[in-house]
Amino acid sequence: MIRAFEVRIFALGHAAVNRRSLLAELRQGSTAGGHGFYDYDVWENLKVLEGSATVALRMAEQLDYRIRDSTPIEEIAINAHVSSVRSVNGEVLLGSHVVCAIPSGPLRDIRISGVSKERLAALHRLQHSPTVKYVPVYPTSFWEENGQNGTGYFESTLLGGTWVQAHGVLSALVPVDRLGAFQTLPSHRRSEVFRAQLVSAYGPEAGEPESEYIRNWAGDPWTQGYSQSLRPGELTSIGPLHGSHEPPFWIVGSDQWVSGYMEGAVCTGRQAAAAIVNY
Repeated sequence: MIRAFEVRIFALGHAAVNRRSLLAELRQGSTAGGHGFYDYDVWENLKVLEGSATVALRMAEQLDYRIRDSTPIEEIAINAHVSSVRSVNGEVLLGSHVVCAIPSGPLRDIRISGVSKERLAALHRLQHSPTVKYVPVYPTSFWEENGQNGTGYFESTLLGGTWVQAHGVLSALVPVDRLGAFQTLPSHRRSEVFRAQLVSAYGPEAGEPESEYIRNWAGDPWTQGYSQSLRPGELTSIGPLHGSHEPPFWIVGSDQWVSGYMEGAVCTGRQAAAAIVNY
């Protein structure tokens, strides 16, 4: 049972089961209404057709000139009358409300005032699992023709497992416990090693993608990790402050939900927007 659970955890890019919060897993299952840990039919039945990033890109199109690209924030000062946000280039933005969707890792690097110590402490307990994502793109979903569904769980390879991202597209993650082995590989050999591991699972066609992509979320300065990952005891320590607000400071994003999914980002954003309108 524990072995099967651990294989599933690795496929999601997380750390070993003894470093995962059981309470967080149970809360996630309860929210989704599944009949077990990460019930696949429940969690994977709805996807953004072009990929989750499409949601952010469409929002950016609507916001247009209001967006500041590649501009980290260094300070947030919350005040009941006028709050301010300062960027590293010195630009100061003023507003009556601050809605923060910054991932938990980069958020720890920002000076925040006007928010209670308890709320900040709860925010700073959140963390992302550092992982690497590999995406090979094929002309067809050949695995289906071979009687396979594209969902794989790997126990002894760099990749933790695979899932189908879209037609002809597989996604795979390198879990936390295998990052060291990944980083020691010369960069020009990493795709080759990944392809070989997929060939062992799906046959020779897996070794001939039209294109392939590797994203090192572990070293990404904008996220400092991939998806939410809580250690044992962290959720209890955070308690009811998780996902809460201290107006006019509003926290949104998948970190503030039960799982690091786009659904959580959308849900928390809508909830905060409704609360601000009625504030």
